[in-house]
Amino acid sequence: MPGAAEGSAASVFVDTNVWVYAHLKVSGDGRHERALALVQGAGDLVVSPQVVAEYYSVMLRNSRADAWIQANLRAIFARARLQPANAQVLATALDLRNRCRFSFWDCQIVAAALQAGCATLWTEDLQDGQMIDNRLRLANPLREPAA
Repeated sequence: MPGAAEGSAASVFVDTNVWVYAHLKVSGDGRHERALALVQGAGDLVVSPQVVAEYYSVMLRNSRADAWIQANLRAIFARARLQPANAQVLATALDLRNRCRFSFWDCQIVAAALQAGCATLWTEDLQDGQMIDNRLRLANPLREPAA
C-alpha cells in the first residue's frame, strides 16, 4: 500500500458508512448503488484503522460472517491506502475537538483525512460542504438527489 505521505488533491477519505452502504444492499434504499459506484469509480481512496474497526463492528451487528467481512476488508485494502493512527493524527484530533466540537470519534476521522492529504472526506456524519482548515471538504455523497 502506498504511504500516507502520498496524498494528492484528488485523494478522498472514505468514512465507514460509505463502505457499509456499498456492501449492504437494503431493499428500497438507493444509498447502496450510490456508495458502490463511488468506491468502485474513485481513484485515490484512503481509510484509517478506525474505519476498519467500525466497519467490522457494524457488519457483525448486521449478522455478517467473519469470512465475508474479512473478504470485503481485503477488497477495501486493495482499493484504498491506510492512514495510520499515529501521534500526529491523535494530536490533530484533540485540536479539532477543541476548535470544531465534533465528537472525538469524528475528530479522529477528520484528522486522519487531513494527515493523509485528502481534499475530500466522504461521510454522512458531518455537515455537507463544510471546509476544515481551508483544505478538507466534508461531503455527503449519499444524500438523496433533490427532486
